[in-house]
Amino acid sequence: SSGIKRRVRGLVPRDPCQVTINGIEIVEFEPPSFQLHIHSVGRVYTTSLVNDLGEILDSAAHLTHLCRVSQGDFGFREALHYYDWNEATVQNNLYLPSNDPELNKPTQ
Repeated sequence: SSGIKRRVRGLVPRDPCQVTINGIEIVEFEPPSFQLHIHSVGRVYTTSLVNDLGEILDSAAHLTHLCRVSQGDFGFREALHYYDWNEATVQNNLYLPSNDPELNKPTQ
């Protein structure tokens, strides 16, 4: 990736890194704007990906909106809506490994 990282003294190229992208879908295309759904594994610098797309297309490109819909095994279905944020619901929805019966089985 030839993505750019801003530093106090100017623009510095970011070191290339290997990423895994399982799929990219164009869900909306109204030039000059478009919307992508990106299914990736691990760490992906989305702003660098958008910059790379601009370079490949010999054009300018920038990210105007980013929405992460899942992280690991957790997605919107597991999310706690902000209007449900109170001490009781947060405590009831915390995943603590020490409370996981599968992790606390006696070892043979």
